[in-house]
Amino acid sequence: MTLSDYMHPALDEEQKMLVDTVGDWARERLEPLAATIDGEKAWPAGLLGELAEMGLFGVPIPEAAGGAGFGHLSYGLVLTELAAILGGAALHVWNQTSLVSGLLARESSPRPELGDVMSGSRQGALAHWGASGSGRPEDLEASVDGNLVLNGQTRFVLDGEAAQFFLVLATEESGLSLFLVPRDEKGVRVSSEGARMGMHPLGASKVEFEGVALSKANRIGTAKEGDTLLSSVLIEARAGLAMIGAGLARRAHEEALRYGEERHQFGAPIASFGAVAQRIERCRQAFGTSLVLGSTALRSLDAGAPSMAAAELAHASSADLVMRAADDALQVFGGYGFSKEYVVERIYRDARYLGCAL
Repeated sequence: MTLSDYMHPALDEEQKMLVDTVGDWARERLEPLAATIDGEKAWPAGLLGELAEMGLFGVPIPEAAGGAGFGHLSYGLVLTELAAILGGAALHVWNQTSLVSGLLARESSPRPELGDVMSGSRQGALAHWGASGSGRPEDLEASVDGNLVLNGQTRFVLDGEAAQFFLVLATEESGLSLFLVPRDEKGVRVSSEGARMGMHPLGASKVEFEGVALSKANRIGTAKEGDTLLSSVLIEARAGLAMIGAGLARRAHEEALRYGEERHQFGAPIASFGAVAQRIERCRQAFGTSLVLGSTALRSLDAGAPSMAAAELAHASSADLVMRAADDALQVFGGYGFSKEYVVERIYRDARYLGCAL
């Protein structure tokens, strides 16, 4: 099954061209490197630059802010194409686009960091989890003379070790504000949270802030606007995760179907056996459901009628369905499914992340 089988209304010519371009690149350039990237947990030299050259870090960002201005649905389709080859590649684009570029683009006068992220010359990371891994983040205190000093720590910062700056959601008096904090600022320390199960090569980091001096120039938006800013990007971010799920499920279906047709027992392909056929069909359904729910939420954004409920439903449903689809695909392969020689092993690990994100 393809994207077009589920897209109503159909994709326009610009969207088809974008999907074809990204899909061709992913199959030709990313596919041969995917197993190595997953195993070594590192990007090959120049690969992220190729993503930037295609403009993938700015697909939904308005042209007025320096982005491509292709819209939210087009962006989601890009994530699906990348995830079908390597979940970590899709998640990297999602992180830099929905969370980092998306927040920076909310300012009326774009900062240089926005252009840097879209060009691939710099990476950022959102730091919004508290020290316990849940709840609110670190404390931000204003001293008597009005200077801002950041103290505390955040956990599970996605791609934190590669980031040159952090977007930090912090308490300021009685509200939450968002600040841009350069990594090389005095008092900033970054450490790894350890090896992750999937979505390689992205890692998670602990970021500590000790007496980091800030000014109003570091603030994104206005004081105590942090919650509002974060909420403004969550619809796209959650729907984007569903589109990543669609890509993982599509690949799970393709792999399970191919293996089911090639593998024979009792003189017949195992795909013809009822129990196996049901597992393969559930993979297809997970792909279609994730794609329809995710694209519906993104279309609402493009139409100027954003729906957080639609995005939350898409994310939650996809996380559940894709995890089961990954398990079904692995079961079709039997014992071979646990071998890194087969893509379904990686899909199983990558799919688990969707339920943990945001």
